[in-house]
Amino acid sequence: MGGKKPGRGDAGVSFEDAAKRVAAEIRRLDDVGDDIRRRVRDMRWTGRSAERFRRHADYQAVRAAHNRELLESLRVLLIQAAQAADSKVSVAS
Repeated sequence: MGGKKPGRGDAGVSFEDAAKRVAAEIRRLDDVGDDIRRRVRDMRWTGRSAERFRRHADYQAVRAAHNRELLESLRVLLIQAAQAADSKVSVAS
């Protein structure tokens, strides 16, 4: 990223950047889960294969929700790490 290696003072910034990227991925997963549910709800297909498809789509929506929860936990940890890095840098100064 520009050839410059982040120094010790940049640790908080890199954690904050990572938290922003994780937040973007959380929003994407929200959209994916909503899209899956909407498409299945609007489906006019019937029969055994349709039911299997619906069950699989529900499973995928649940997986997206679980992944979202994990990413939310990661985002919180990154924010805490950024705050800790900022406090260490200000104490060292």
